[in-house]
Amino acid sequence: MAGNSGIVRSLRANGTVRWFTNLNSPVQNRAPVINVNGSNTIFVTSQDGWVTALNAETGFLNWHSDLGESVVAGVAYQPNVATIMGPRNLIFAGTFNNDSTLDPNKLVAFDANSTTTGDVVWTFLGTVTATMGIMPTTPAVDYASNTIFFGTNTPSNGPGSRGVWAVNTTNGIIRWVNTTIGGVTNSAPTISPDGQTLYIGTVNGTTFTLYALRTSDGSVRASFTAPAGVGDFRGSPWAQSVGGGVVHMYTVAGDRVYAFSDSGGTGTLPFKPGWNAGYITVPGAGTPLVFQQRGHLYVGGNNGDLYKVNLADGTITNRVYFDAPAAVSDVTYDRIRNAFYVTSNGRIYSIKGDW
Repeated sequence: MAGNSGIVRSLRANGTVRWFTNLNSPVQNRAPVINVNGSNTIFVTSQDGWVTALNAETGFLNWHSDLGESVVAGVAYQPNVATIMGPRNLIFAGTFNNDSTLDPNKLVAFDANSTTTGDVVWTFLGTVTATMGIMPTTPAVDYASNTIFFGTNTPSNGPGSRGVWAVNTTNGIIRWVNTTIGGVTNSAPTISPDGQTLYIGTVNGTTFTLYALRTSDGSVRASFTAPAGVGDFRGSPWAQSVGGGVVHMYTVAGDRVYAFSDSGGTGTLPFKPGWNAGYITVPGAGTPLVFQQRGHLYVGGNNGDLYKVNLADGTITNRVYFDAPAAVSDVTYDRIRNAFYVTSNGRIYSIKGDW
């Protein structure tokens, strides 16, 4: 397994932060979302039910909308969707309501360009035979097919199906649901670069499995089951095309950051060459963010550190560490401003991109 040699601990958060904003509510370590069409707005959810829009330059509040229920998963974004209300930039957020008898769980599409409250475009509650369970993790959106993918688990009190779902983003109508592979606790979906595969980790009892599902119908193509005692899959796998139909995919289970090399086959997902045992160790690792051009991935730990990792061999080359030893969220990168965004200890941070 790759070691931790070459770590530089001279970078502190207070020397690299552009701004931070106190949200005054739990942000449950989900990454903020940047408008991919260059808008000056970032979006973040909080556990008390708010979807918040902030100015990316200053951190000032643009708007926030109260769903009236617990929201644990982060938001997803899609620009220029042809909805029944006309073209809209949409923000998607799902609820986490364990007492679902009176308050069913739902997925909501907001108008991202709202100036005051975030107007609702449509709401999805599931189907007659499979109502929505709790949504613990962030959805993924395929712009080409106008589809949003997400995982659910069963509420502790009340109805709701566990599984993986695909919903039409233009109208909120279901495309498919797979309820046979287990539910999600901490793993979020990721779409392969060619749009044909959905990567997501599920749980069945004490068995934690990473699946490669066909996006057309949700059927299983390949999988990898974590060894006993490792823990569940967390965050969104990162899928990067390297040519020749091969995808390098990075994901987290327990304290391990795994690297796979998927060439589209069936059976067990193979490890990526060069990463020794196929993984490195990062305490309480979150979703990796990969910079293929820079040759690094970035991942937050639950020890208050943000790690920089060499893609070729998995060595940890640098860290940003925070004064408060709280878990660091998944990482978002803003190419326009060359800045990373993370949340930690109830704050959202904007960090300089060159470190």
